[in-house]
Amino acid sequence: MVNIQYNLYRGGADIARSKEFKEQINEQLEHLRQREREVEEDVRVSWADRQTQQESIANLEKQVDANQQTKDVYQQQFDIGQRGLLDLLDAANDLFLSKEDLVSAHVFETFANYRIIAAQGELVQYVGAEMPVEATPDEVTYAE
Repeated sequence: MVNIQYNLYRGGADIARSKEFKEQINEQLEHLRQREREVEEDVRVSWADRQTQQESIANLEKQVDANQQTKDVYQQQFDIGQRGLLDLLDAANDLFLSKEDLVSAHVFETFANYRIIAAQGELVQYVGAEMPVEATPDEVTYAE
């Protein structure tokens, strides 16, 4: 003997609600997959930026050393009268600009590192900050 219970008076609302919930689940899964792809792309871009900046830093350090040596030689030549003041100031300006580029490259590398740490979800702990109560779901109580 088979016993089937079906509410004929709802007009298929239960089936429609079930389909709606399945669609919502699929929509949320697609949203999750999209977010995963975005995080993966962010990490790849940040990693590439980091590697580019590290290569740039090595080259800029060599350039700063070369410009420092040039300025020192020009300073010695200026002291004995073989170079003009304009040459010395130009060398000092080149040194200043190369140091500025080096500092900027270090800043960009640090920023890329922070983006990688943030993509891992560890930025708050890395900087030693505390999460606000509103940001931690375990600590929040919801009104019923």
